[in-house]
Amino acid sequence: MLHAGLLLANFVIYLISLLALIHGFKELFASLIFVFIFIPASYICWFRPAYKAFKSDSSFNFMVFFFVFFAQFITTVAFCIFVPGVCGIVDGINQIKRGGAGPIIVGILILLVGIGFLASAVIQFLLLMRVHSIYRSTGASFAKAQQEFASGVMRNEHVQGAATNIASEAIRAQMSSGNNTGNPNPNAPRY
Repeated sequence: MLHAGLLLANFVIYLISLLALIHGFKELFASLIFVFIFIPASYICWFRPAYKAFKSDSSFNFMVFFFVFFAQFITTVAFCIFVPGVCGIVDGINQIKRGGAGPIIVGILILLVGIGFLASAVIQFLLLMRVHSIYRSTGASFAKAQQEFASGVMRNEHVQGAATNIASEAIRAQMSSGNNTGNPNPNAPRY
């Protein structure tokens, strides 16, 4: 929720910045894209796998969570420093250095959201470490996650159907190529 709130605050600050003629439409549009992509993606890509992992003690879902949440952690660190369209600490300091009432106020707001992204990155790191310690205490491992993935894929009816179709086509191709090689006995009747 903190991450979603920071992304929304980022959008509002860039809207204010656009009205104060400090930033342009490019930054506002980027901040809007971040709101519409990162908020739903964080729910789908790491919250649901974490929920499934804790619910069913699934090593595979833990691995999905770790991969996606670590990527979000790295993204949040980049947001904290400076990414165009995101209120970062560097952008806030640059706006304050510009001087004038408008840039200083906007710079302070940008700096506050940048510090918020820094706090969010620290909280995400602590959460990642906490979930990892819980994961390790269950006796799970990467090998177990690979085994769950392989068995889960083979239980999927679509994968089973595709495997059956591929095997059937391979057998048909082998049988038809055997009939096309010619009859070794030319006097034998053809059926």
